[in-house]
Amino acid sequence: MRRDREKAQTSRREVLTKLKADLLDVKDSTEHKSRSLKEKYEARLREMQEWYQQKEERHLKEILSLKDKLKEQVANAQQDEDAIRKRKRRYYASLLPSKVD
Repeated sequence: MRRDREKAQTSRREVLTKLKADLLDVKDSTEHKSRSLKEKYEARLREMQEWYQQKEERHLKEILSLKDKLKEQVANAQQDEDAIRKRKRRYYASLLPSKVD
């Protein structure tokens, strides 16, 4: 009977040891997977931030370029308008009778 008890106790101890080892394996693999996913997502986040920054810089350059073009167009339009006004004044001035002394 004593041997049976020792066998049963040894058997339980072996099962318990196996379960503890399995638990450690699960914990290790879980930590490894978690670390791996974290590294993967951090790398992806850095990649997306770099992409966004490049895109933002491109758009800012485009905005500045368009602002410069707009300034040029406004200046040209102003010059054209001034020229038209001068011609208009000259035309109306030529229609007025000139003063005879």
